[in-house]
Amino acid sequence: MSGAVHVKEILEGYLRSDIRTLESLDGALNETLMNFLRSGAPERQFILEYLQNAIDAGSKNVKIVLDYDNVRILVYNDGTEFNHDDFESFCKIARSRKDPNKMLIGYIGIGAKSAFAIARKLELHSGEYHVTFEESNIPEELSKNYNLKYLWMIVPRTKDECYSSSCRYLMNTASFRTVFVLENLTKDKETLEIIHRTLLDYNYEYFLDARTLLFIPVHNIKVEICIFKNGVEKCLRRIEKFHEKEIQSGIPHLRKVVVKLREILSDREETEDWLIILKEVEVPENIRRDPITAIFKRENVVRRLVGIAFKTENDKLIPTKGVVKFSIFSYMPIREIESGFNYLLHADFLTDPGRGGIIENIAWNEWLRNELVKFLVDDVLEEFKHDDILKYQTMILIPHTSPTDPFIYKLYSEIMKNIKEKDLVMTYDGFKRVTTTTLLPKIVYQVLTDEQLCSLPKDPYVKSIAHRRVYDYIVEMLNLLPQNARNVLLSSYISYMYLGLRKIIEIGDDDTYKGVKSIYQILWQYSKSKDFIKNMIEFIMNDYLEKNAATVYSINKMLSNLMVLSIKGEVKKLKDVSIVPTSKLVAYLAKVLSIDESKLRELLQDIPIIEEDLIGYIVKLCDSMGRAHCWLDTTRYLIVEAFADERFLQNFVSEKLFEVLKHVLEEKIAQLEKAIEQNDELQIRDVMKRLVEVYYPILKTRKDKLREVLKDKVKVKVLDDGFIEVSRVMLPESDWHSLKNVLETIDQEQNKLVNTGFHPSTDYEKLRSEIKFVDLEFYQGVNIELLKQFLLDLGAEFRDSEQRFIEFKKRISEVLSVEIARVWLAKSGYFVSSGSAKSGWDITAMHKSESSIARVEVKGTTDKEYRGSIALRCDAKEFIDCREKCDKNEKCLIIIVENVAKDPQIRVINICELPKEIVEKYRIELPNDVLEHTKPIRFNELRGIQPY
Repeated sequence: MSGAVHVKEILEGYLRSDIRTLESLDGALNETLMNFLRSGAPERQFILEYLQNAIDAGSKNVKIVLDYDNVRILVYNDGTEFNHDDFESFCKIARSRKDPNKMLIGYIGIGAKSAFAIARKLELHSGEYHVTFEESNIPEELSKNYNLKYLWMIVPRTKDECYSSSCRYLMNTASFRTVFVLENLTKDKETLEIIHRTLLDYNYEYFLDARTLLFIPVHNIKVEICIFKNGVEKCLRRIEKFHEKEIQSGIPHLRKVVVKLREILSDREETEDWLIILKEVEVPENIRRDPITAIFKRENVVRRLVGIAFKTENDKLIPTKGVVKFSIFSYMPIREIESGFNYLLHADFLTDPGRGGIIENIAWNEWLRNELVKFLVDDVLEEFKHDDILKYQTMILIPHTSPTDPFIYKLYSEIMKNIKEKDLVMTYDGFKRVTTTTLLPKIVYQVLTDEQLCSLPKDPYVKSIAHRRVYDYIVEMLNLLPQNARNVLLSSYISYMYLGLRKIIEIGDDDTYKGVKSIYQILWQYSKSKDFIKNMIEFIMNDYLEKNAATVYSINKMLSNLMVLSIKGEVKKLKDVSIVPTSKLVAYLAKVLSIDESKLRELLQDIPIIEEDLIGYIVKLCDSMGRAHCWLDTTRYLIVEAFADERFLQNFVSEKLFEVLKHVLEEKIAQLEKAIEQNDELQIRDVMKRLVEVYYPILKTRKDKLREVLKDKVKVKVLDDGFIEVSRVMLPESDWHSLKNVLETIDQEQNKLVNTGFHPSTDYEKLRSEIKFVDLEFYQGVNIELLKQFLLDLGAEFRDSEQRFIEFKKRISEVLSVEIARVWLAKSGYFVSSGSAKSGWDITAMHKSESSIARVEVKGTTDKEYRGSIALRCDAKEFIDCREKCDKNEKCLIIIVENVAKDPQIRVINICELPKEIVEKYRIELPNDVLEHTKPIRFNELRGIQPY
């Protein structure tokens, strides 16, 4: 049957159809047209659909001409010419004869209708068919009686003149077999301009670049874009796809293909290389039987391809954000779906007409999405691991941003969820999970060899170390990503594994830094060398400071913790070493401090000096930061004369000298503790001598800071042969420490009374154990006066807490006065116990010969003479009753102990001898004449009295 006869038969078929059928077709065409218009870019969609049809027809060459002279669009291809069945489907809606298992791109039967979203007339010239589709094609008998607005899109009319040679020019050359001509453009020349931008303007939102061709199932294809103006045709762009080679895959069911995309423009030629990995997946029976699958003509499909494409340059995979906004493909890019992946993905997703988006909540698409996840996190990752080049680039599989499209977000989420559980990163221990991998800073990879990195000792806090080639690739990948994507990738994954230069240098004290500490300590086992330090400083200057010039102050702390070598070969933090001070600087410091220059030099001997060869590097580092910023706020160094101008030195002396010496003091304390632990008396005395005679004269003006550093850290020898903190000791021979003699007298007299049944009170024994006196005789060779003042400034005698000392003095007065009274009573013939359980008297005693009872209220004071009232601890009624009895069998006494801590004196007052009116509530007001007429007994005089 000829083409003309076939066209006539189709037309007659519509005339025979009942009106309901025609109206149904008209409605379906209206909905199809609206879907293309709703895509937002119908011009772009038209190009994709006609390119798709050309590829399904087996085309190797496609040509698009924008004819400005005649305001029309021509699309040529060299695919198979239309036959009877092809044309029959073209004149139907949602009908296609394409075999779905041949991996063709489109076979639903609506793509060709996209032309009517931008034009009111379409001509088709292919083989025996030369036809038009336009509104005037509707037979008059239908157009008069029925409101059929869209049926013309599938009603052909022969273009009779084209059956002669007069239309052959449209075929352009003999190589093209089919041409579509769009006329009566809906926006006239504006339609041409939009398509012009879509095909030729790189900055246009919907621009189609060469990547559009990546996943089409043909090996080689060329698409040429031309314009026709003023009678002249000019081709401005040609895009080409070539299958360069197929690579043997390490996984049997995968295909690896290297594809080259080329763009030839009027003034330049550009190429891109892509690695495409493909996998054929079988469609499950339940998916094929789903009703929605049948609507989309997939019920007989038994297998489909899923794929992933990576842009490559010199064997490196380059992160890409996709084709403008398009990074998910269903053979062709799907409109406005930006995946957030570093690669392009393909699956035969079902989309709405116009390729406006992937249809959600249908079994076919959800199945394909799950297959893509398994393909990527299982098959592609495994393929990377088997490839000697790709195995270091697995981090590219982690998406860089979270997509907004709901369907793709689920794909993203599943990939992220599953890839976390995979051994993804190449380390020196093989492939490991991101969360169990440590990525070291660049300087470490620069300094250590692979052999050294591989042999780093294992540590509970140190994770497997990422291979240096992984580091190189991650850095390159991050630099290629936009800032927002870089931040997401860092926060999502790399931060889990990255130990930055700042963290490694700034070694903290809390548990979160244990891993950092271990790494750094391990590195120093291999790198105790000037070369390592020089490389580190060069790295800071070249790679860090230059990029962080605005944050110089923020890196001061980091620099102060940088490890360097001292002249003794010790590994020290930079803050703990100094540059050798010049004679001029030493003289200036001694003058400002008003101390002997030799003393200052003696002090400076304790300060670790930086290794001489490194001084130039430190000065250079200062220069790179700017001398105005060089450690003025954080330094603990003595700086070379180059920095020693008057203003700097004044600031240094007034604010920084203590900081310079602080770390040396801490080292001395560590030496002291070690000497005490080892019972090395000579070393203990030497350290204390240096603290007292070298440091103290210089630092005594800063008592608060001195105490802050040394408080509760300096331990001294006490009389019971032990060592305790300074804040807990008292000094013999100080203002208040005749107390030592008092305590010794009490102890001696108590010992004499042991045979009489006398026992020290528990309060006294407890107090005695708390009062510790420095054993000054132990510190032979140390200036004792300086030592005592040094200990007082550190908090001896509780000087660090005035309130605490006041309370302690009160307690000393109370406890010692009672104990002195007990000793006096015992020497006076009494059997002494503590206060009665039935009363609040301080002492209850029974005379051994007179069988009389003495109840005693004691008042102690540190004053030399007591004047004033006595607060009663006993019940006032008991006191009054005792006063009223006044018989020889029961005595009530008041014992006042004056000057308790130095030279105690005892005054004994018999209550019976006091006027009745002196007792007022709970206090006794003692008249002065009573005290004056009471003869005091010096406690020391008791030594001559033998126990009764």
